[in-house]
Amino acid sequence: MLRPLAMKEKISFEYRNISLGILEKSSNGYVYNSNIPNEQKVRESKVFPQSDYSLWNSFQKTSKELFQDIQDVLESFSREDIAQRAGIKNQDSTWEKLVKISKLKTLTPNFYLKELKEQQEE
Repeated sequence: MLRPLAMKEKISFEYRNISLGILEKSSNGYVYNSNIPNEQKVRESKVFPQSDYSLWNSFQKTSKELFQDIQDVLESFSREDIAQRAGIKNQDSTWEKLVKISKLKTLTPNFYLKELKEQQEE
């Protein structure tokens, strides 16, 4: 008997509508995988703040703590009006906050988060 497919939440780390990589929650923290072709595009860009990005060429990069690049984006959305619009509650985990922010339809001029969903078998 086939099991229904579950939706696994993933978050795209974006720069001006270009996906730099994908963040996933793991049992031990977080896993980040770069989108190497897109990183190359922005690396060649004259406007990309290269010193602000430390996740270059990441493959299954893991961390118990949220990566600083993504933490900075989370903190930039900490204004009360944005948190309220995203439905963030004080008791939400960091991952829950990231997912809620990634669902907002607001684009910032530089770095932001975008919700992705992928089906997987349970």
